[in-house]
Amino acid sequence: VKDYVYVGSVVKCIAALQNGMEIKMDRLAGEELPEPGSIIHPWWEEQDAVLLHNPENQVLKMVDSIPLV
Repeated sequence: VKDYVYVGSVVKCIAALQNGMEIKMDRLAGEELPEPGSIIHPWWEEQDAVLLHNPENQVLKMVDSIPLV
């Protein structure tokens, strides 16, 4: 966990991935959050996933190249 951004009743949690990219997760203010600097294992339900792409499939290639170990 790299940092938090507080936006009204929402907290944006910023986590750094092993490849240097970042992911941002929204949580409601007051929900339990991991401490900055802690290691997390983000996941989501399959039905909540949305594939992002552009004509050159650059985003797909970036996501495909993230080492998960």
